[in-house]
Amino acid sequence: LYSQLQAPAAPEPLAVAPQQLEKVAEWGQKLTVKLPDGTIVKLNGGSRLTFPEVFEGPIREVRLAGEAFFEVAHNPARPFVVRGNGLE
Repeated sequence: LYSQLQAPAAPEPLAVAPQQLEKVAEWGQKLTVKLPDGTIVKLNGGSRLTFPEVFEGPIREVRLAGEAFFEVAHNPARPFVVRGNGLE
């Protein structure tokens, strides 16, 4: 008696969140960072910026610890949000 086995179905691909990147300006240093959407961020010394490798979803969100100046790329359909120290 001969039977044929079928290979199991391939699993569904998992949704993978974009990788988070981090830039740190050490004390006494200033750092300029260009985000994936074209926004320019100037970090002051002792500051840390965390952002996704690719902005996905309805908002563009970054996290800031410290001080920074943002030149936000205009996109009214996708607001730019900075979170840090309990503020938004």
